[in-house]
Amino acid sequence: MKLVRIKWLDSYGVGQNWSLVKDVVSSNLICVSVGYLAVDNDHVKVVVPHIALENAAIDHEEQGCGGMSIPTQSILELVELEPVDAIN
Repeated sequence: MKLVRIKWLDSYGVGQNWSLVKDVVSSNLICVSVGYLAVDNDHVKVVVPHIALENAAIDHEEQGCGGMSIPTQSILELVELEPVDAIN
């Protein structure tokens, strides 16, 4: 799997209470996620920040935790990173 940094545009809630529509302020919330790209297709990218290497050796399959599903249309930038030596 590729190690990536993804910059993406998230939804942003502007409040729980009723307010005048003319007073609603919009805002872009830009987020950054780093992890292994587990799913990469036209609709979604799934980045998994935690990979269990010991379980992979026992079960012969990689296990991950904390996956984040990001709609592809929300991605502003995707950069492949160099993996650290301990993972190679």
